[in-house]
Amino acid sequence: MVRFFMKLFKALNSSQTPWQMSLALSLGMAMGLTPYSGIQTIVLIFIVLVVNMHVGLFLISSAFFAGIGYLFDPYFEQLGYALLNMEALDGVFTAFYNSALLRLTYFNNTIVLGSNVVAFILVLPMFFILNRVVYIYRDKIASKLQQYTILRKLGISVSDKKDKFFRVWGIGLFLILSVGVVLFSVLFLDALLKNAIEDNLTKILKKKVSIENLDVLLTEGKINIDNLHVADDKKAVVSTKNINIDIDLNQLLFKRYHIENINVSGMAFSKEVKPGLLYTGPSTTSSKVSPQIKEKSSEEGFKLPSLSLEDPKALIARMGLSSLGSFDATKEKISAINTKYKNIIENDFSKDELTKISSEIKDIQERLKSKDISSMLQLKEDVTALNKKIKAKKELLSRTKKEFSQDKNSIQQDYKDLTKGAAKDYNNLKSQYTFDSEGGVNIVGVLFGDKLKTYLGSFLKYYEIAKPYLKSGPKKTEQPIPPRGEGRWVAFKYTIPTVDFLIKSTNISGELQKQDFKLAVKDISSNQKLLKAPMTFLFSSDGDELKGLVAKGEDNHLKEHVKTTSSFSLVQGVLENTDMSFMNLKKAKYSFKGELNAEDYIKLNAQTKVLFSNVSLSLKKTDSKLMKSLAGVVSKIDNFDLDVKLNGSVENPEVSVKSNLDKKLSGVFSSVFENEVKKYQGELKALIDTQVKDKLKELGIEQEGFGDIDKLLNAQSLGLDNMQSSTNGIGDTIKNKAGDELKDKAKSLFKGF
Repeated sequence: MVRFFMKLFKALNSSQTPWQMSLALSLGMAMGLTPYSGIQTIVLIFIVLVVNMHVGLFLISSAFFAGIGYLFDPYFEQLGYALLNMEALDGVFTAFYNSALLRLTYFNNTIVLGSNVVAFILVLPMFFILNRVVYIYRDKIASKLQQYTILRKLGISVSDKKDKFFRVWGIGLFLILSVGVVLFSVLFLDALLKNAIEDNLTKILKKKVSIENLDVLLTEGKINIDNLHVADDKKAVVSTKNINIDIDLNQLLFKRYHIENINVSGMAFSKEVKPGLLYTGPSTTSSKVSPQIKEKSSEEGFKLPSLSLEDPKALIARMGLSSLGSFDATKEKISAINTKYKNIIENDFSKDELTKISSEIKDIQERLKSKDISSMLQLKEDVTALNKKIKAKKELLSRTKKEFSQDKNSIQQDYKDLTKGAAKDYNNLKSQYTFDSEGGVNIVGVLFGDKLKTYLGSFLKYYEIAKPYLKSGPKKTEQPIPPRGEGRWVAFKYTIPTVDFLIKSTNISGELQKQDFKLAVKDISSNQKLLKAPMTFLFSSDGDELKGLVAKGEDNHLKEHVKTTSSFSLVQGVLENTDMSFMNLKKAKYSFKGELNAEDYIKLNAQTKVLFSNVSLSLKKTDSKLMKSLAGVVSKIDNFDLDVKLNGSVENPEVSVKSNLDKKLSGVFSSVFENEVKKYQGELKALIDTQVKDKLKELGIEQEGFGDIDKLLNAQSLGLDNMQSSTNGIGDTIKNKAGDELKDKAKSLFKGF
């Protein structure tokens, strides 16, 4: 601490003038408060080196105010954010944003702008204040201190020597540092970039990424990569001989990534490499196999699915019976009806309710024995009230019986629908193995369809992964408040609008499974509407197995809906010694032509025509009448075709496959196999009928409760009828008895006269 103050006093008493020391402290404050980024930092360093100021004071001030700046970073960030979003300054910042030089100041970062504004506002006031303080110190304090001999020996004395304004050696040092940075870039940038790419890609891909050589030509904006390998623990998954990237450096200054060309040559897959290039990190292979999609090994040949009749029970288990769901719904409905009416009977027509009414009737009948005329009037009112109560019960019972009848009719209709549903299930399952309208069988079409759905599922899995990266247009997201020491970037409009990301041309060539291929992609961009051009691609491949394979198309975002279109064709492919389950395909040539259209990456529409020619087929077994008859037909088949159609959506694709091979076999099937099919259909129908009968029997047991409800409701109806008859009889008795009593009273009155 003492040494620090000694150095500080020596600096204050140095040969430099007060303004030189004040400038060092002020610029040190500016350096400390602002982040070390942008050309303003370079300018500050240049001034410190060239102007003859006290470097020690500059460094002390920078360190001190760096700590102050860290404490005030959140406030600098808020100030910068407020300034960058002021409408009054929008025009100024837009002009800055479109200037390559001013973009190098990083003014559109909130913490950079906020801290720079505060720092450079304080520079001048601090300079003048410190200048006055140093002047007063030297004039008033230092002159007194240097009178003491001990202090003069310690070096605390004002020097009369005056330094020059400029430091020539500072200019030289700045040039040396600049040249050093350039030389470092030339000598070490390639190696540093190469190591950074290898390390980061290895961590991301979990595979060893190695590059033999990497050259960066900063003046031309080119990167050249030789012999790149991406390897697992056994072999190189992907290898390239050369990758050449041409970057637009002018756009890079605006933080827009425009690549003029990417040329990749010598791409190869599953290539053997040296042991040192293999991945030795932890294995990421999952032991779990997807239950829906199994990856097809590259060594597997093309196999046609087997041609056989599925076991009826297995067919029902695989396809399911839609009517079974209706059975369960009807069962629940019956249970609900039973519960509903049992509750009504228990609550409104219980034995206690009817016993209570019977007791009231008996009570009235006992009171009827009285000869008091006044009690007759009360009895009449009680009978009227009881009649109303019985009438209300009868009306409720009538409504209940009507509703119950409607519910029973509904269940009967469900029975009919269930029977019809079973018939529909049968027809649906039967159609899996039946004759079409043209007289051919559709077995080949159905089985090919199932196989293609598996391949389609694998394709759509990768399509779903790629879909988010195909979407065009900027993503507007509100940036959260950053952590201390970091700022937010605010974008402004470009006076000459262009896309943020663009790969104008990509060309890839290489070999895949002994097939040479070329891929050319044009105009990969972040905003096609701004670029006014869709992404297009062209893929071609030639080799011994496939000749003239071509696929081309475009991904178009220019209109409201995204349209993805592609067409593909193959001149000739060769199949030899291919296992087709019950047949052997000794040789065949095939070609195809088709197109695929997608809308918004959801709706799908595709159709493909596959032609097989020069076909040589033979059966594996001829041990049955059917197979012997079929062998003669198969041996004469030299060509057939497949019509494949795809509709629906990515989530629910619908595949339809038809083949004229079915019709070629229809003669044999119609004479021999038709009987087998009918027998099979009979077994299927019997199995479905059995299941339906079992379910109907189960529903019948559930419905037995309806009979009990009927009996209870009818019994209640009869009981209420009897009670109403009794109350009506009591009413008549009361009326007659009251009349007789009145007559007797009248006679006794007239006898007195």
